Amino acid sequence: MIVISVIPNNTRERIVLNLLRLNDGGGRQNALSFVAALGKDKENKSRCVALVTHGTPLHKACNSIDMETIVVPDNSAYLLYEYFYGRQLLKGQLCFGIFGFPLPMSVGRAVNVSGCALSNLFYPEIDFWKYLPRVKYHYKQLKDYYRRTRVAQADFWIFETETLRERAISICDFPEERVEVVPMAPSELVSSERVNMEDFNIFKKLMPDKFKILFLNGAHPNKRMHLLPSLARSLVSRDQKDFCFITTMPDQDKYSKYVFNQMKDSNLEKHIVNVGPVKATQVASLIAAIDTMCTFSLLESFSNNFVEAWKMKKPLIATDADWACHSCGKGACYVDPTAPEKAAEVIDDLIRNDKLRGQLIKYGGLELAKYPNAKQKNALYFECIEKAICLGKCPNDERNKIKWPKIQKNNNNE
Repeated sequence: MIVISVIPNNTRERIVLNLLRLNDGGGRQNALSFVAALGKDKENKSRCVALVTHGTPLHKACNSIDMETIVVPDNSAYLLYEYFYGRQLLKGQLCFGIFGFPLPMSVGRAVNVSGCALSNLFYPEIDFWKYLPRVKYHYKQLKDYYRRTRVAQADFWIFETETLRERAISICDFPEERVEVVPMAPSELVSSERVNMEDFNIFKKLMPDKFKILFLNGAHPNKRMHLLPSLARSLVSRDQKDFCFITTMPDQDKYSKYVFNQMKDSNLEKHIVNVGPVKATQVASLIAAIDTMCTFSLLESFSNNFVEAWKMKKPLIATDADWACHSCGKGACYVDPTAPEKAAEVIDDLIRNDKLRGQLIKYGGLELAKYPNAKQKNALYFECIEKAICLGKCPNDERNKIKWPKIQKNNNNE
């Protein structure tokens, strides 16, 4: 039985880490890395108390570093608990959400620092949900309206890239002095030292002896896995048969099934292997077992795949778009996955050209050197927290200037 505890009433300097709703994906991976690095920073760890869900990897990670926690039962009533704890925050107390929104009832009283990775809110020129049927499309638009409202309730915002920071200021009129960038860093869990040979060998047995292209993502149309069959056909038409797409999607997901069925219907099933979702602790072992990493997303705030490919010394293929190019520089080769023949030409060259792969790994290492490590990233987070404490709550006249441009519909984005 979980006892509902209260936020310790120590001092206003006590930082509450909101780690709720980070149950999977990149958000959880980043939060786990943050907690792991915090375990080596006794001073800042002692200033914090973490709000976590019982039994989750984040709960276990906090326990492993003897982090003081407030534990929420593992059920779907998140909103009720968020209201409960939002009301308990002291006036002027700082609450930091690595990703997410301020706790309800804390707005206007606590100082809320929010990491923001909802990139589609800052790209009005991309109709992000256009692939959906009408009813689901309007539901997503309504949900994004809610997200915009909640994002604007923070007092200080942290983005992952300078591109998003500039867009927040220039397009949406966020107060410039309250917006900062903390660049991505490779997870503490991803390095050659973190490769587990038992997991590595299991992954190797699942994959054919071909050039393995890893798509380390879930099942979502933004990841554009539905374009893999066309790309595979184009590669085969170039007499390139020595390749296999490695995916990490849930087998029973509707979107996953569609992708796998399309590959099968085109007699291309031997060119795809789905290993299923992997645990954060298995990511390094999976990356070690493949030949290159690939990100086809239409839009991302930043992709963990970038820094993890560089850290693991794997060539990187990325979407030819400003958000990716600004983040990766020369550390990736770029393709437009909606143009399968041209994309296949680039990937075919990568498969056949050892020198090109070596150059990408070299440039990837140079790009990685520009990014912080996990310890440095945490230090940047706490610099932002100190700045937010000094600035205090965002005045209403500044917050009211924030605006959200309308989505430009009927464009040609895939």
